[in-house]
Amino acid sequence: MARTRKERPRPRDGWAELLYPGRQLGLRLDLQELPERVLHAVRAYRSWEGLSHWGALQQSFQHAGYLDRVRWTLNEHLERLGVPEARRNNTALRQAAGQELEALTRLQIVIYNPDGTQRLTGPAVAVLLRGERVRDQVSTLEAMDLIPHPIFREGLLRADGTLAKLWAPAEPLVLHLDPRRSGHALALGLVLPIHWAWAEASGLQAVSLTGARLLEAAGIEVPRRSPERVWDTLRRALEVLASREALGPYGWHHEGPAWSLLGRCTLASPRANRALALAEVEGVPIEL
Repeated sequence: MARTRKERPRPRDGWAELLYPGRQLGLRLDLQELPERVLHAVRAYRSWEGLSHWGALQQSFQHAGYLDRVRWTLNEHLERLGVPEARRNNTALRQAAGQELEALTRLQIVIYNPDGTQRLTGPAVAVLLRGERVRDQVSTLEAMDLIPHPIFREGLLRADGTLAKLWAPAEPLVLHLDPRRSGHALALGLVLPIHWAWAEASGLQAVSLTGARLLEAAGIEVPRRSPERVWDTLRRALEVLASREALGPYGWHHEGPAWSLLGRCTLASPRANRALALAEVEGVPIEL
């Protein structure tokens, strides 16, 4: 039977807090979970729209090669979000995007040692310089020099001794999703690459997550009335990702019921070797 990832690599010591204006989230977790938890904090702080902008901001870190200092520009940001070139000069759109980015720079990360002593504190993204332009008598953020928090640049050792990132960017087409209509697919498209990066560190092509864990990753809440509808929502989100080439083969294990909180789903990366990925997904009987 092919292996799939059920457990994370060796956890780090310590715990973290995420702070943003008006709220403090104390999360006692191993630090490896922090990049994913930041996504949940961004969604709680700035809703689906902010999550979309955060994903595009993270893409800028990747394109800069995880340098200490990253030059961010509004034009490139809008391009990563899939905004048509004809609309990128819209003053209202540019102003709204700039305001979202400024809000995201207010997110703070505090990391503690296991004994509770503070080890590291600072913004998720620190602003060194900012450039603005006045358009139609409105000042718009145009560019920033940024320093990403060290947690986004730290690595884990792969089996061959090379470094694997704790965080991994979403597939480009995921960022083109309308966050108001496809927010759950957007959230999954940002979270799953992190899990795939961890799996690759163990030489795997796929991850295995419970239904409850998938709902959490997608930001899908289970209502008291008609709770079974959440699986239709999850199914649509997975279909959207597959249509955007942001998800490889996936299927449910036969040990537990499919499309359930306790059932376990194996999901392959779209960038994985397809033959190996299918072997991992089909290593157990599945229900699609």
